Amino acid sequence: MDRSVKVFMLISGFLIATLFFLVKDLGRDVPVNSSFPYDISSPTAELKLDSDLREVSGLTIISDGHIASVQDEKGHIYILDAQTGKKIEKKKFAKDGDYEGIASGPNKSVFVVRSDGKLFRIKNIRRGDLKVEE
Repeated sequence: MDRSVKVFMLISGFLIATLFFLVKDLGRDVPVNSSFPYDISSPTAELKLDSDLREVSGLTIISDGHIASVQDEKGHIYILDAQTGKKIEKKKFAKDGDYEGIASGPNKSVFVVRSDGKLFRIKNIRRGDLKVEE
């Protein structure tokens, strides 16, 4: 038998054995991490968001009792009441685009990332004078 055929058969056998053990392990129960303090199967609350928040790309806590959310297609940030999910404010920070996520930053700022990788830093999120840095 040609050497290249032997090498091919050896590699193929190794890959098949690896796949077998991976698939076999998929059926096992994943151990519960006792340090994870949440029971995801039974949430403590479920909030219904307004219809204009159907395409939310992210949520982040911005202060006690408030959450900021970025809408997927509009350059809007929504400030929500964390207890009720009700919209408190809607703020325009940029033109329409494909926004992928939002995160809290230092000094009460938030960061929003657009699908092209452009990062927006928004300061004064809770005041009327938003400052946007691109």
